[in-house]
Amino acid sequence: MTYFGTNAVPSIFILRKNKLLARLNSTNDIQILISLIESTLHLNQTNNVTIEYEDRIGPVTTIFEPSFDYALLFSWLFVGLFIYYYAEKYNLLTIIRQRFSHEN
Repeated sequence: MTYFGTNAVPSIFILRKNKLLARLNSTNDIQILISLIESTLHLNQTNNVTIEYEDRIGPVTTIFEPSFDYALLFSWLFVGLFIYYYAEKYNLLTIIRQRFSHEN
């Protein structure tokens, strides 16, 4: 398990009390997942598992729907207000103007 950075492989982690019990890097074959769960958690498969076409589609929509990102807008507004506040508090704009006017 990576503690810093990202894991680029689709992985399944089975954790117990914040300890890693098992890790699966291959998510294409359902039989591998079933055998991992059976061996790790000592659970037995009750019925045969069949994967339909609808199972592979998933709950996430695959059609792009353009929308406005309000969180990005508010984060940029926060950064702008933060910069403006400290520029006014420490008179940074006048200090910058004075330094550039003395160099010329």
